[in-house]
Amino acid sequence: MNIAFRADASDDIGIGHIMRCLTLAKALQKHGATITFICRSLPALLSKKIESSGAQLLLIACQHSDSLEGEIEQLQGLFTAAQYRWFIIDHYHSDIHYERHFKPLVPYIMVIDDLADRSHDCDILLDQTPDRAANDYRTLIPDHCQALLGQRYALIRDEFIEDDDYSEHSYRIDSVLITLGGSDPSGVLPRLINTVRFSEKLESYGFSIIVPNTLYQKLRDEGVEDSRKLSLLNITATLADTMLADKMLANKMLADRMRQHDLIVTNCGVTLLERCALGKPGIGIVVADNQVNNARAIEHNGAGLIIYPQHQLEESLAMHIHHLSKHSAACLQMMNKAKNVIDGQGKYRVCKRLLSYQT
Repeated sequence: MNIAFRADASDDIGIGHIMRCLTLAKALQKHGATITFICRSLPALLSKKIESSGAQLLLIACQHSDSLEGEIEQLQGLFTAAQYRWFIIDHYHSDIHYERHFKPLVPYIMVIDDLADRSHDCDILLDQTPDRAANDYRTLIPDHCQALLGQRYALIRDEFIEDDDYSEHSYRIDSVLITLGGSDPSGVLPRLINTVRFSEKLESYGFSIIVPNTLYQKLRDEGVEDSRKLSLLNITATLADTMLADKMLANKMLADRMRQHDLIVTNCGVTLLERCALGKPGIGIVVADNQVNNARAIEHNGAGLIIYPQHQLEESLAMHIHHLSKHSAACLQMMNKAKNVIDGQGKYRVCKRLLSYQT
Protein backbone atom coordinates (compact mmCIF):
# COMPACT_ATOMS: atom_id res chain seq x y z
CA MET A 1 0.00 0.00 0.00
CA ASN A 2 1.51 3.31 -1.14
CA ILE A 3 0.71 6.38 0.95
CA ALA A 4 1.76 9.98 0.26
CA PHE A 5 2.03 12.69 2.92
CA ARG A 6 2.03 16.42 2.11
CA ALA A 7 3.50 18.59 4.87
CA ASP A 8 6.08 21.33 5.35
CA ALA A 9 8.31 22.81 8.05
CA SER A 10 10.08 26.14 8.40
CA ASP A 11 11.11 28.76 10.94
CA ASP A 12 7.70 30.39 10.51
CA ILE A 13 5.44 27.33 10.88
CA GLY A 14 7.69 25.14 13.03
CA ILE A 15 8.18 21.39 12.65
CA GLY A 16 4.97 20.05 14.23
CA HIS A 17 3.25 19.17 10.94
CA ILE A 18 6.17 16.97 9.84
CA MET A 19 6.59 15.38 13.26
CA ARG A 20 2.97 14.28 13.66
CA CYS A 21 2.92 12.95 10.10
CA LEU A 22 6.08 10.95 10.81
CA THR A 23 4.39 9.47 13.88
CA LEU A 24 1.46 8.23 11.81
CA ALA A 25 3.74 7.12 8.96
CA LYS A 26 5.77 4.88 11.28
CA ALA A 27 2.60 3.24 12.58
CA LEU A 28 1.49 2.58 9.00
CA GLN A 29 4.90 1.17 8.04
CA LYS A 30 4.42 -1.54 10.68
CA HIS A 31 1.49 -2.73 8.52
CA GLY A 32 3.59 -2.82 5.36
CA ALA A 33 2.80 0.63 3.97
CA THR A 34 5.29 2.33 1.66
CA ILE A 35 5.53 6.01 2.61
CA THR A 36 6.40 9.07 0.54
CA PHE A 37 6.73 12.57 1.97
CA ILE A 38 6.11 15.44 -0.45
CA CYS A 39 7.53 18.71 0.87
CA ARG A 40 8.93 22.05 -0.07
CA SER A 41 12.48 22.82 1.00
CA LEU A 42 13.16 21.37 4.47
CA PRO A 43 15.85 21.90 7.12
CA ALA A 44 18.58 19.30 6.64
CA LEU A 45 17.82 17.65 9.98
CA LEU A 46 14.21 16.95 9.03
CA SER A 47 15.18 15.65 5.59
CA LYS A 48 17.52 13.16 7.28
CA LYS A 49 14.86 12.28 9.80
CA ILE A 50 12.33 11.43 7.08
CA GLU A 51 14.81 9.41 5.06
CA SER A 52 16.13 7.54 8.12
CA SER A 53 12.55 6.45 8.86
CA GLY A 54 12.53 4.46 5.63
CA ALA A 55 10.24 6.89 3.81
CA GLN A 56 10.95 8.45 0.44
CA LEU A 57 11.31 12.23 0.35
CA LEU A 58 10.24 14.16 -2.74
CA LEU A 59 10.86 17.90 -2.83
CA ILE A 60 8.60 20.16 -4.87
CA ALA A 61 10.59 21.77 -7.67
CA CYS A 62 11.96 25.22 -6.90
CA GLN A 63 10.01 26.91 -9.66
CA HIS A 64 6.80 25.68 -8.05
CA SER A 65 7.72 26.42 -4.42
CA ASP A 66 5.74 29.66 -4.27
CA SER A 67 2.94 28.72 -6.66
CA LEU A 68 0.03 26.58 -5.51
CA GLU A 69 -1.06 26.06 -9.11
CA GLY A 70 2.45 24.93 -10.04
CA GLU A 71 2.53 22.57 -7.09
CA ILE A 72 -0.79 21.00 -8.08
CA GLU A 73 0.37 20.53 -11.65
CA GLN A 74 3.59 18.85 -10.55
CA LEU A 75 1.85 16.56 -8.06
CA GLN A 76 -0.84 15.54 -10.54
CA GLY A 77 1.86 14.15 -12.79
CA LEU A 78 3.42 12.32 -9.87
CA PHE A 79 0.12 10.85 -8.71
CA THR A 80 -0.76 9.57 -12.18
CA ALA A 81 2.37 7.42 -12.17
CA ALA A 82 2.70 6.46 -8.49
CA GLN A 83 -0.71 4.88 -7.74
CA TYR A 84 -1.03 6.02 -4.14
CA ARG A 85 -3.89 4.58 -2.12
CA TRP A 86 -4.03 7.44 0.40
CA PHE A 87 -3.05 11.09 0.13
CA ILE A 88 -2.63 12.50 3.66
CA ILE A 89 -2.44 16.30 3.79
CA ASP A 90 -1.28 18.25 6.85
CA HIS A 91 -1.08 21.78 5.50
CA TYR A 92 -2.99 25.00 5.99
CA HIS A 93 -3.12 25.67 2.24
CA SER A 94 -5.23 22.56 1.80
CA ASP A 95 -8.94 23.15 1.32
CA ILE A 96 -11.80 21.81 -0.77
CA HIS A 97 -10.42 23.37 -3.95
CA TYR A 98 -6.92 21.93 -3.48
CA GLU A 99 -8.21 18.48 -2.55
CA ARG A 100 -10.59 18.18 -5.50
CA HIS A 101 -7.64 18.31 -7.90
CA PHE A 102 -6.53 14.93 -6.50
CA LYS A 103 -9.87 13.13 -6.08
CA PRO A 104 -9.69 11.53 -9.55
CA LEU A 105 -6.07 10.43 -8.94
CA VAL A 106 -6.15 8.71 -5.55
CA PRO A 107 -8.82 6.49 -3.96
CA TYR A 108 -8.79 8.20 -0.56
CA ILE A 109 -7.80 11.54 0.94
CA MET A 110 -7.21 12.28 4.60
CA VAL A 111 -6.80 15.80 5.98
CA ILE A 112 -5.06 16.66 9.26
CA ASP A 113 -6.28 20.02 10.56
CA ASP A 114 -6.55 21.98 13.79
CA LEU A 115 -8.30 25.16 12.70
CA ALA A 116 -11.82 24.12 11.59
CA ASP A 117 -12.02 27.24 9.44
CA ARG A 118 -12.41 25.96 5.85
CA SER A 119 -14.24 23.30 3.82
CA HIS A 120 -12.66 19.98 2.78
CA ASP A 121 -13.39 17.18 0.32
CA CYS A 122 -11.87 14.19 2.07
CA ASP A 123 -12.66 10.70 3.33
CA ILE A 124 -11.14 11.09 6.81
CA LEU A 125 -10.54 14.30 8.72
CA LEU A 126 -8.29 14.22 11.79
CA ASP A 127 -8.25 17.06 14.30
CA GLN A 128 -6.44 16.04 17.50
CA THR A 129 -7.27 19.25 19.36
CA PRO A 130 -8.47 18.10 22.80
CA ASP A 131 -12.25 18.34 23.23
CA ARG A 132 -12.82 19.21 19.56
CA ALA A 133 -16.57 18.95 18.90
CA ALA A 134 -18.20 17.30 15.88
CA ASN A 135 -20.30 20.41 15.35
CA ASP A 136 -17.12 22.36 14.56
CA TYR A 137 -16.84 20.50 11.24
CA ARG A 138 -20.51 19.78 10.60
CA THR A 139 -20.74 22.09 7.57
CA LEU A 140 -17.08 21.76 6.49
CA ILE A 141 -16.82 18.10 5.42
CA PRO A 142 -18.94 15.83 3.19
CA ASP A 143 -21.46 13.44 4.69
CA HIS A 144 -19.36 10.35 3.94
CA CYS A 145 -16.27 11.73 5.71
CA GLN A 146 -15.20 10.13 8.99
CA ALA A 147 -14.26 12.84 11.50
CA LEU A 148 -11.63 11.66 13.99
CA LEU A 149 -11.76 14.41 16.58
CA GLY A 150 -10.14 15.12 19.90
CA GLN A 151 -7.36 13.80 22.08
CA ARG A 152 -8.38 10.18 21.52
CA TYR A 153 -6.68 10.47 18.11
CA ALA A 154 -3.62 12.52 19.13
CA LEU A 155 -0.51 11.46 17.19
CA ILE A 156 2.02 10.97 19.99
CA ARG A 157 5.44 9.39 19.45
CA ASP A 158 6.14 6.15 21.34
CA GLU A 159 8.94 7.65 23.43
CA PHE A 160 6.50 10.06 25.08
CA ILE A 161 4.16 7.33 26.29
CA GLU A 162 4.67 6.74 30.01
CA ASP A 163 3.20 3.52 31.38
CA ASP A 164 4.12 4.03 35.02
CA ASP A 165 1.98 6.28 37.21
CA TYR A 166 3.68 8.55 39.72
CA SER A 167 3.01 6.88 43.07
CA GLU A 168 4.54 9.29 45.58
CA HIS A 169 2.38 11.47 47.80
CA SER A 170 4.38 14.66 47.30
CA TYR A 171 6.14 16.35 44.40
CA ARG A 172 9.10 18.71 44.47
CA ILE A 173 10.13 21.11 41.70
CA ASP A 174 13.85 21.77 41.51
CA SER A 175 14.50 21.68 37.76
CA VAL A 176 12.59 23.27 34.88
CA LEU A 177 12.87 22.51 31.15
CA ILE A 178 11.77 25.16 28.63
CA THR A 179 11.19 24.11 25.02
CA LEU A 180 9.19 26.01 22.42
CA GLY A 181 9.85 23.66 19.52
CA GLY A 182 12.11 23.90 16.50
CA SER A 183 11.64 27.62 15.85
CA ASP A 184 10.71 30.84 17.62
CA PRO A 185 9.03 33.13 15.06
CA SER A 186 7.27 35.19 17.74
CA GLY A 187 10.47 35.97 19.63
CA VAL A 188 9.26 34.59 22.96
CA LEU A 189 12.36 32.58 23.86
CA PRO A 190 14.77 35.49 24.56
CA ARG A 191 12.15 36.98 26.89
CA LEU A 192 11.89 33.70 28.78
CA ILE A 193 15.66 33.48 29.06
CA ASN A 194 15.86 36.98 30.53
CA THR A 195 13.09 36.09 32.98
CA VAL A 196 15.07 33.07 34.14
CA ARG A 197 18.25 35.13 34.45
CA PHE A 198 16.91 38.10 36.36
CA SER A 199 13.77 37.10 38.29
CA GLU A 200 14.41 36.91 42.03
CA LYS A 201 11.47 34.51 42.38
CA LEU A 202 13.29 31.94 40.22
CA GLU A 203 16.72 32.00 41.86
CA SER A 204 16.33 28.62 43.53
CA TYR A 205 15.49 26.58 40.42
CA GLY A 206 17.74 24.99 37.83
CA PHE A 207 16.75 25.68 34.23
CA SER A 208 17.52 23.98 30.94
CA ILE A 209 16.36 25.78 27.82
CA ILE A 210 16.24 24.11 24.42
CA VAL A 211 17.26 26.71 21.86
CA PRO A 212 16.82 26.45 18.07
CA ASN A 213 20.04 26.46 16.11
CA THR A 214 19.36 29.93 14.69
CA LEU A 215 19.46 31.45 18.21
CA TYR A 216 21.96 29.24 19.99
CA GLN A 217 25.29 30.82 19.03
CA LYS A 218 23.94 34.35 19.35
CA LEU A 219 22.83 33.70 22.91
CA ARG A 220 26.09 31.97 23.79
CA ASP A 221 28.04 34.95 22.46
CA GLU A 222 25.94 37.23 24.65
CA GLY A 223 26.94 35.19 27.71
CA VAL A 224 23.45 34.30 28.93
CA GLU A 225 24.79 31.21 30.71
CA ASP A 226 25.83 33.20 33.77
CA SER A 227 26.29 32.23 37.38
CA ARG A 228 22.61 31.34 37.71
CA LYS A 229 21.69 27.70 37.23
CA LEU A 230 20.94 28.02 33.54
CA SER A 231 22.10 25.85 30.63
CA LEU A 232 21.29 26.18 26.95
CA LEU A 233 20.73 23.00 24.98
CA ASN A 234 21.31 23.33 21.25
CA ILE A 235 19.19 20.30 20.57
CA THR A 236 19.05 20.81 16.80
CA ALA A 237 22.83 20.73 16.47
CA THR A 238 23.07 17.81 18.91
CA LEU A 239 20.55 15.78 16.95
CA ALA A 240 22.31 16.51 13.68
CA ASP A 241 25.61 15.30 15.17
CA THR A 242 24.12 12.05 16.46
CA MET A 243 21.80 11.28 13.56
CA LEU A 244 24.21 9.02 11.67
CA ALA A 245 25.37 7.24 14.82
CA ASP A 246 21.92 6.39 16.10
CA LYS A 247 18.89 7.42 14.11
CA MET A 248 16.66 6.74 17.12
CA LEU A 249 18.36 9.33 19.31
CA ALA A 250 16.66 12.10 17.35
CA ASN A 251 13.33 10.76 18.52
CA LYS A 252 14.17 9.96 22.12
CA MET A 253 16.29 12.88 23.22
CA LEU A 254 13.50 15.38 23.90
CA ALA A 255 11.42 12.80 25.78
CA ASP A 256 14.44 11.88 27.89
CA ARG A 257 15.10 15.55 28.65
CA MET A 258 11.51 15.95 29.81
CA ARG A 259 11.81 12.94 32.10
CA GLN A 260 14.93 14.43 33.68
CA HIS A 261 13.15 17.63 34.75
CA ASP A 262 10.42 18.27 37.28
CA LEU A 263 8.43 20.91 35.40
CA ILE A 264 8.08 21.43 31.64
CA VAL A 265 7.36 24.75 29.90
CA THR A 266 6.28 24.31 26.26
CA ASN A 267 4.44 26.02 23.47
CA CYS A 268 0.82 24.94 23.05
CA GLY A 269 1.31 22.84 19.93
CA VAL A 270 2.26 19.17 19.62
CA THR A 271 4.88 19.48 22.39
CA LEU A 272 2.14 20.35 24.88
CA LEU A 273 0.32 17.09 24.10
CA GLU A 274 3.58 15.12 24.34
CA ARG A 275 4.21 16.56 27.80
CA CYS A 276 0.72 15.46 28.85
CA ALA A 277 1.36 11.93 27.58
CA LEU A 278 4.43 11.77 29.82
CA GLY A 279 2.36 12.76 32.81
CA LYS A 280 4.57 15.71 33.70
CA PRO A 281 3.28 18.95 35.25
CA GLY A 282 3.65 21.87 32.90
CA ILE A 283 3.02 25.40 31.76
CA GLY A 284 1.94 26.11 28.18
CA ILE A 285 2.67 29.36 26.33
CA VAL A 286 0.48 30.28 23.37
CA VAL A 287 2.90 31.45 20.68
CA ALA A 288 0.59 31.22 17.64
CA ASP A 289 -3.11 31.64 16.92
CA ASN A 290 -3.53 27.98 15.94
CA GLN A 291 -2.51 26.92 19.47
CA VAL A 292 -5.36 28.67 21.30
CA ASN A 293 -7.81 25.76 21.11
CA ASN A 294 -5.21 23.29 22.41
CA ALA A 295 -4.42 25.65 25.26
CA ARG A 296 -8.04 26.18 26.28
CA ALA A 297 -8.77 22.46 26.31
CA ILE A 298 -5.70 21.56 28.39
CA GLU A 299 -6.51 24.36 30.82
CA HIS A 300 -10.18 23.30 31.02
CA ASN A 301 -9.15 19.72 31.80
CA GLY A 302 -6.77 20.82 34.54
CA ALA A 303 -3.80 19.29 32.69
CA GLY A 304 -1.65 22.43 32.68
CA LEU A 305 -1.39 26.13 33.39
CA ILE A 306 -1.56 28.41 30.34
CA ILE A 307 -0.04 31.79 29.52
CA TYR A 308 -1.89 33.66 26.77
CA PRO A 309 -0.43 36.43 24.58
CA GLN A 310 -2.37 39.13 26.40
CA HIS A 311 -0.81 38.12 29.72
CA GLN A 312 2.40 39.60 31.10
CA LEU A 313 4.71 36.77 30.00
CA GLU A 314 7.55 37.38 32.43
CA GLU A 315 5.37 37.90 35.47
CA SER A 316 3.06 34.99 34.63
CA LEU A 317 5.92 32.51 34.16
CA ALA A 318 7.52 33.33 37.50
CA MET A 319 4.16 33.32 39.26
CA HIS A 320 3.10 29.92 37.86
CA ILE A 321 6.43 28.23 38.62
CA HIS A 322 6.42 29.61 42.14
CA HIS A 323 2.79 28.54 42.67
CA LEU A 324 3.37 24.95 41.55
CA SER A 325 6.51 24.60 43.62
CA LYS A 326 4.56 25.59 46.73
CA HIS A 327 1.57 23.34 46.03
CA SER A 328 2.63 19.72 45.72
CA ALA A 329 -0.96 18.48 45.64
CA ALA A 330 -1.73 20.70 42.63
CA CYS A 331 1.22 19.19 40.76
CA LEU A 332 0.11 15.64 41.50
CA GLN A 333 -3.44 16.41 40.40
CA MET A 334 -2.18 18.02 37.19
CA MET A 335 0.00 14.99 36.40
CA ASN A 336 -2.92 12.58 36.71
CA LYS A 337 -5.21 14.78 34.64
CA ALA A 338 -2.56 15.20 31.94
CA LYS A 339 -2.26 11.44 31.43
CA ASN A 340 -6.05 11.11 31.42
CA VAL A 341 -6.26 13.63 28.58
CA ILE A 342 -3.58 12.01 26.36
CA ASP A 343 -3.24 8.22 26.53
CA GLY A 344 -0.76 7.97 23.63
CA GLN A 345 -2.76 5.42 21.62
CA GLY A 346 -4.18 7.82 19.05
CA LYS A 347 -1.88 6.87 16.18
CA TYR A 348 -3.00 3.25 16.39
CA ARG A 349 -6.66 4.24 16.31
CA VAL A 350 -6.07 6.42 13.25
CA CYS A 351 -4.03 3.69 11.57
CA LYS A 352 -6.84 1.17 12.11
CA ARG A 353 -9.35 3.50 10.45
CA LEU A 354 -7.09 4.04 7.45
CA LEU A 355 -6.45 0.36 6.97
CA SER A 356 -10.16 -0.46 7.12
CA TYR A 357 -10.73 1.20 3.73
CA GLN A 358 -10.65 -1.12 0.74
CA THR A 359 -9.99 0.04 -2.83
